[in-house]
Amino acid sequence: MIAFTFANISRAIRSECLNRLPRDNSYAKTIGGICRKQFGYMTQSQADQHPHAKTPRIHGICWIGYGTGNSEEARNFFGNILGLEASTADRDMFKLDEELFLEAIGPDSPYAEYMKRPIVAFKVHDAATAKEAFEAKGIEFITDVLTNDGYDFALFKGPDDNLFELVSPHYVG
Repeated sequence: MIAFTFANISRAIRSECLNRLPRDNSYAKTIGGICRKQFGYMTQSQADQHPHAKTPRIHGICWIGYGTGNSEEARNFFGNILGLEASTADRDMFKLDEELFLEAIGPDSPYAEYMKRPIVAFKVHDAATAKEAFEAKGIEFITDVLTNDGYDFALFKGPDDNLFELVSPHYVG
């Protein structure tokens, strides 16, 4: 016979509730609203202190960039040898699928100084909001939010000084 205690049932309900929630900026409101309404266990104050309450949602990887000393060689390798489709005529960017691109950053690029190692870009809904939220958690950004080719982006340091990027479409209001 299995003994059910109030604490075990309460933990199971909390876990189930938390697993169903999105991890975006509405998280604290959702936890405080829906879960409190349905299960009556968490106050808004507790929801605001949850570790994921202010964490913007990462929607996937949308770009991988790497530095190259020879743009012509990179263009030949990715386009002719690997058969990847060039996504732009003026940059060495190749389409891996509908939402993932690989870009060879040459030595003449304004971003060449950041290309010591490959950079992975994470897709977010709003790069500026995500940057603020991650800065509040102690992440060091090395750029402000910049705009290029219709996207907002910001570079930040991760473990071992690897660089990563937040990217979002730039919406003109």
